[in-house]
Amino acid sequence: MDQRPVKAIGLVSGGLDSTLAVFLMRQLGTDIVALNVASPFCTCNARAFCGEEGRVLSISKMLDVPLVVHRSGREYIEIIKQPRFGYGKAFNPCQDCRVHTFEVARRVMEERGARFVFTGEVLGQRPMSQRLHQLHRIEKEAGLSGLIVRPLSARLLPPTVPEKNGWVDRSRLLDIGGRSRKKQLALAAQFQLRGHACPGGGCLLTETGFCAKLQDAFIHGQDSDEQLRLLRVGRHFRLDAHHKLIMGKDERENNVLTGHAGPGRVFFAAARANGPVALLDTMGERPASLEIYTAAASLVLRYADVSKDEEHPVSFGSDPLRMADEIATRACPDDDLLRYKLPEKLLKPPPWAPPAEPTGQADQHPDDVEWVMCATTTGGSTGRDE
Repeated sequence: MDQRPVKAIGLVSGGLDSTLAVFLMRQLGTDIVALNVASPFCTCNARAFCGEEGRVLSISKMLDVPLVVHRSGREYIEIIKQPRFGYGKAFNPCQDCRVHTFEVARRVMEERGARFVFTGEVLGQRPMSQRLHQLHRIEKEAGLSGLIVRPLSARLLPPTVPEKNGWVDRSRLLDIGGRSRKKQLALAAQFQLRGHACPGGGCLLTETGFCAKLQDAFIHGQDSDEQLRLLRVGRHFRLDAHHKLIMGKDERENNVLTGHAGPGRVFFAAARANGPVALLDTMGERPASLEIYTAAASLVLRYADVSKDEEHPVSFGSDPLRMADEIATRACPDDDLLRYKLPEKLLKPPPWAPPAEPTGQADQHPDDVEWVMCATTTGGSTGRDE
């Protein structure tokens, strides 16, 4: 009889729940390959891409499990634009995102000869993707029905194939449910697990301020991989349909912007004065007019350490280290500032997405009712809403 440990793919994000899940499954003797499906919109590590440069690698080393990193690319952007199961309060397509993640996990499972997948999901923790019927729907859509073990909530859920087949001892799994992280924090302290991200984790697609930038990028076709990365940086101003200005808010952001020189990009900074660096993105298609240059310069002066009532020179050029040209203007007045700021209201449904199946807080299902009534007594939430 083959007594080798059963191999499983463990989804890890760098957060508390997935770290606990890996630890628990390792205690059960499972042969684990950790998988990080990295999203450009994850906030678990604000200054690095989730994955090899971030917290996940150190956690995989701490728990002594090999790590595979999958970087979601354009296929993920298309999912965001046209989610089958709709958005949450902003542009977060939580169920579609989970389906994508599990589809990646299924492919890695097959490639690595693993038998199942496990995750740190907690029943009822996320209202858009972790209710009972949503978990079942996501499993089915990803082609993993019965093959996803959720060790933190397993005893609140129907037995999975790995539990029925004896690959996983169900009696040693947990029964955590709801949105409080108190039990998880206590377990992390008990097992001396360190280095994980804040318990709530997070996704920029739930943040309306970020999604206003994303909406503008999609509407105007400025959604290349690099342009989407730049949405994380600075203040954004829409000058016209073809020109956007991104302005650093501090020295670090100024340095990030200067690293993005390229065709169709012009940099601005107040001459002989402290202030921001700004990047004018022209999409590489058409030169900017004098009016656009003047508008960009006036916005830079608005945030620079200069008199707001007098003209001041602004340096500009395609090389941020050698901005040899100058233009003189005054700081942007209030009326123009409001005109250039991105609209804060998110269009629902957005113009690029077809109608989707309703989902969200009102997405109640009879299978959830009994459990939800019990779970409301477990305590308040410390996590981020979807």
